[in-house]
Amino acid sequence: MKRSLLSILFVFVATPLFAGSFTVRDWNGPYSFHFDGIAFNANGTFLANISAIGQVVADGKGNFTSGSRSITFGNTVSEQTLTGTYTVNPDGTGHAVVTHQPGNLVQEFDTVLTDDGREFNFNATKSGIPNVFVVVQGEGEKQ
Repeated sequence: MKRSLLSILFVFVATPLFAGSFTVRDWNGPYSFHFDGIAFNANGTFLANISAIGQVVADGKGNFTSGSRSITFGNTVSEQTLTGTYTVNPDGTGHAVVTHQPGNLVQEFDTVLTDDGREFNFNATKSGIPNVFVVVQGEGEKQ
């Protein structure tokens, strides 16, 4: 009886420890990133290919304190700076809201931290441009 009670207690106590252990503290420091995708309008009409490379600095408290990217939208290349916020769930999934300058463009991304926070994957959820939708995926890694 003691053994089975101990086993049950172990399952209830240990499971949360092994279910995931990521926090915002795991996204900390400078990261490089890149992404590729497409943009389309509300009717589903293709607008442009999109790609970007850049770097972002996470403070381990849920903020992107600085960053920059070079983004290509069709045949236009733009240089932008960025700041933002992010969340991290215990399983490594999360969400980021990033503001780009110039233009005060606010975009949103679903994210997943991997490799103990040394890498991340992301998927755009909001383009920040009215009536423009994107399918964009990318990845980043600690510098």
